[in-house]
Amino acid sequence: DRSAGELHELQAAEDAIAWGVGERVIASSLGPAGQAEVARAIAPLVPALSGDGPSSGPVRVGGRDFRAVLSRVPATGAGGPVYTALLLSLRSLTEFRARTRALAGIVAAAALALLLAGGAILAGQVSRPVRDLLEATERVASGDWAHRLGVRSADEFGHLAIAFNKMAEDL
Repeated sequence: DRSAGELHELQAAEDAIAWGVGERVIASSLGPAGQAEVARAIAPLVPALSGDGPSSGPVRVGGRDFRAVLSRVPATGAGGPVYTALLLSLRSLTEFRARTRALAGIVAAAALALLLAGGAILAGQVSRPVRDLLEATERVASGDWAHRLGVRSADEFGHLAIAFNKMAEDL
Protein backbone atom coordinates (compact mmCIF):
# COMPACT_ATOMS: atom_id res chain seq x y z
CA ASP A 1 0.00 0.00 0.00
CA ARG A 2 2.79 2.41 0.94
CA SER A 3 4.69 1.68 -2.28
CA ALA A 4 1.52 2.18 -4.31
CA GLY A 5 1.03 5.56 -2.65
CA GLU A 6 4.59 6.59 -3.38
CA LEU A 7 4.18 5.45 -7.01
CA HIS A 8 1.00 7.53 -7.25
CA GLU A 9 2.91 10.63 -6.04
CA LEU A 10 5.63 9.95 -8.62
CA GLN A 11 3.04 9.86 -11.41
CA ALA A 12 2.58 13.63 -11.07
CA ALA A 13 6.34 14.27 -11.40
CA GLU A 14 8.10 15.19 -14.65
CA ASP A 15 10.57 12.33 -14.24
CA ALA A 16 9.61 8.69 -14.00
CA ILE A 17 11.00 5.47 -12.59
CA ALA A 18 10.41 1.87 -13.55
CA TRP A 19 11.56 -1.53 -12.38
CA GLY A 20 11.97 -4.42 -14.71
CA VAL A 21 13.19 -7.94 -15.30
CA GLY A 22 14.59 -8.61 -18.75
CA GLU A 23 12.35 -6.93 -21.32
CA ARG A 24 9.36 -6.85 -18.96
CA VAL A 25 8.58 -3.79 -16.81
CA ILE A 26 7.04 -4.93 -13.54
CA ALA A 27 6.25 -1.51 -12.03
CA SER A 28 6.32 2.09 -13.21
CA SER A 29 5.57 5.50 -11.78
CA LEU A 30 3.70 6.13 -15.04
CA GLY A 31 1.08 3.65 -13.87
CA PRO A 32 0.04 0.28 -15.27
CA ALA A 33 -1.05 1.81 -18.57
CA GLY A 34 2.43 3.24 -19.10
CA GLN A 35 4.30 0.02 -18.26
CA ALA A 36 3.98 -1.49 -21.72
CA GLU A 37 5.03 1.76 -23.39
CA VAL A 38 8.03 2.10 -21.04
CA ALA A 39 8.97 -1.53 -21.76
CA ARG A 40 8.94 -0.88 -25.53
CA ALA A 41 10.88 2.37 -25.16
CA ILE A 42 13.68 0.99 -22.98
CA ALA A 43 13.90 -2.47 -24.61
CA PRO A 44 16.90 -1.44 -26.79
CA LEU A 45 18.80 -0.40 -23.63
CA VAL A 46 18.29 -3.64 -21.66
CA PRO A 47 20.87 -5.81 -23.54
CA ALA A 48 23.64 -3.35 -22.60
CA LEU A 49 23.02 -4.18 -18.93
CA SER A 50 25.05 -7.37 -19.28
CA GLY A 51 28.15 -5.34 -18.34
CA ASP A 52 28.89 -3.70 -15.00
CA GLY A 53 27.88 -0.12 -15.84
CA PRO A 54 24.51 1.48 -16.49
CA SER A 55 22.88 1.76 -19.88
CA SER A 56 21.35 4.99 -21.09
CA GLY A 57 19.78 6.64 -24.09
CA PRO A 58 16.95 8.87 -25.30
CA VAL A 59 13.41 7.44 -25.18
CA ARG A 60 9.91 8.73 -25.89
CA VAL A 61 7.07 7.69 -23.60
CA GLY A 62 3.55 9.11 -23.56
CA GLY A 63 4.48 11.79 -26.08
CA ARG A 64 7.25 13.08 -23.78
CA ASP A 65 11.00 12.86 -24.33
CA PHE A 66 13.18 11.36 -21.61
CA ARG A 67 16.78 10.37 -21.03
CA ALA A 68 16.55 6.80 -19.71
CA VAL A 69 19.25 5.50 -17.38
CA LEU A 70 19.03 1.80 -16.58
CA SER A 71 20.98 0.43 -13.64
CA ARG A 72 21.31 -3.24 -12.87
CA VAL A 73 20.14 -4.47 -9.47
CA PRO A 74 22.36 -7.20 -7.95
CA ALA A 75 19.78 -9.94 -8.48
CA THR A 76 18.64 -12.17 -11.33
CA GLY A 77 15.13 -12.78 -12.44
CA ALA A 78 13.67 -15.54 -14.56
CA GLY A 79 13.50 -13.27 -17.59
CA GLY A 80 16.95 -11.67 -17.45
CA PRO A 81 18.66 -8.91 -15.50
CA VAL A 82 16.74 -7.06 -12.79
CA TYR A 83 17.06 -3.30 -13.20
CA THR A 84 15.83 0.10 -12.22
CA ALA A 85 15.13 2.57 -15.02
CA LEU A 86 15.17 6.27 -14.27
CA LEU A 87 13.51 8.38 -16.96
CA LEU A 88 14.68 11.99 -16.72
CA SER A 89 12.39 14.43 -18.47
CA LEU A 90 14.28 16.30 -21.16
CA ARG A 91 11.90 19.20 -20.59
CA SER A 92 13.01 19.33 -16.94
CA LEU A 93 16.65 19.10 -17.99
CA THR A 94 16.17 21.86 -20.58
CA GLU A 95 14.42 24.07 -18.01
CA PHE A 96 17.22 23.38 -15.51
CA ARG A 97 19.84 24.37 -18.10
CA ALA A 98 17.89 27.55 -18.93
CA ARG A 99 17.61 28.47 -15.22
CA THR A 100 21.32 27.76 -14.76
CA ARG A 101 22.22 29.97 -17.74
CA ALA A 102 19.96 32.75 -16.43
CA LEU A 103 21.54 32.51 -12.98
CA ALA A 104 25.02 32.57 -14.51
CA GLY A 105 24.04 35.71 -16.43
CA ILE A 106 22.80 37.39 -13.26
CA VAL A 107 26.00 36.45 -11.40
CA ALA A 108 28.13 37.74 -14.30
CA ALA A 109 26.18 41.03 -14.43
CA ALA A 110 26.54 41.48 -10.66
CA ALA A 111 30.28 40.76 -10.86
CA LEU A 112 30.63 43.28 -13.69
CA ALA A 113 28.70 45.90 -11.68
CA LEU A 114 30.97 45.31 -8.68
CA LEU A 115 34.05 45.60 -10.87
CA LEU A 116 32.83 48.85 -12.39
CA ALA A 117 31.96 50.28 -8.98
CA GLY A 118 35.36 49.23 -7.62
CA GLY A 119 37.06 50.75 -10.65
CA ALA A 120 35.19 54.03 -10.19
CA ILE A 121 36.17 54.18 -6.51
CA LEU A 122 39.80 53.38 -7.32
CA ALA A 123 39.85 55.94 -10.13
CA GLY A 124 38.55 58.58 -7.71
CA GLN A 125 41.21 57.71 -5.15
CA VAL A 126 43.94 58.05 -7.78
CA SER A 127 42.67 61.05 -9.75
CA ARG A 128 41.77 63.33 -6.83
CA PRO A 129 45.33 63.65 -5.44
CA VAL A 130 46.69 64.13 -8.97
CA ARG A 131 44.07 66.83 -9.62
CA ASP A 132 44.97 68.51 -6.31
CA LEU A 133 48.67 68.46 -7.24
CA LEU A 134 47.91 69.94 -10.66
CA GLU A 135 45.83 72.73 -9.08
CA ALA A 136 48.56 73.46 -6.50
CA THR A 137 51.20 73.56 -9.25
CA GLU A 138 49.12 76.05 -11.25
CA ARG A 139 48.58 78.26 -8.16
CA VAL A 140 52.29 78.33 -7.32
CA ALA A 141 53.14 78.96 -11.01
CA SER A 142 50.76 81.94 -11.02
CA GLY A 143 52.52 83.48 -8.02
CA ASP A 144 50.70 82.08 -4.96
CA TRP A 145 53.97 81.10 -3.24
CA ALA A 146 52.26 80.39 0.09
CA HIS A 147 49.93 77.66 -1.26
CA ARG A 148 50.60 74.21 0.15
CA LEU A 149 49.07 70.77 -0.41
CA GLY A 150 47.32 69.01 2.47
CA VAL A 151 48.97 65.69 3.32
CA ARG A 152 46.07 63.21 3.62
CA SER A 153 47.86 59.88 3.52
CA ALA A 154 51.16 58.12 4.11
CA ASP A 155 51.22 56.46 0.69
CA GLU A 156 52.94 57.64 -2.49
CA PHE A 157 50.50 60.56 -2.85
CA GLY A 158 51.30 61.69 0.70
CA HIS A 159 55.02 61.55 -0.09
CA LEU A 160 54.39 63.51 -3.30
CA ALA A 161 52.47 66.19 -1.35
CA ILE A 162 55.34 66.50 1.16
CA ALA A 163 57.87 66.82 -1.70
CA PHE A 164 55.69 69.44 -3.43
CA ASN A 165 55.36 71.47 -0.24
CA LYS A 166 59.13 71.34 0.31
CA MET A 167 59.73 72.44 -3.28
CA ALA A 168 57.25 75.34 -2.92
CA GLU A 169 58.90 76.40 0.33
CA ASP A 170 62.37 76.29 -1.30
CA LEU A 171 61.13 78.49 -4.14
